[in-house]
Amino acid sequence: MGHHIGEGEWFVLKAADTGEVLLAGVAHDSNFGVNEVFGALTVDTVEGMCPLPCGSECFDTSDPERIAFRFVHDEGPSIELVDGTRGEFLAQGRKFDAVVSTAEKYYCLNCWSWYVWVIGSVPA
Repeated sequence: MGHHIGEGEWFVLKAADTGEVLLAGVAHDSNFGVNEVFGALTVDTVEGMCPLPCGSECFDTSDPERIAFRFVHDEGPSIELVDGTRGEFLAQGRKFDAVVSTAEKYYCLNCWSWYVWVIGSVPA
């Protein structure tokens, strides 16, 4: 017996001269550790964007809650994206493009979340 152990992968590629995020992605059950290496960019989960598929009886259901991610740059621009969406924002002379494939939170004993997203940037 035990608790669900995290699995999956994430990566961050940064510009050697400026430290700006060039490309980053997550296929993981959390964003844990990603923000610590992002620098001026952060990614946070946002719950409550979509109604719960199970109403108030969410324990031990197989239907996940769709959540969202908030991509934020220290300069101020941000965007919120639910799964299956894409968005852009400008910061420090760069155009950031984010795609969220999966953003799900499951409700059951020892359950997990599953996140799949990618963000890239190019000079604006």
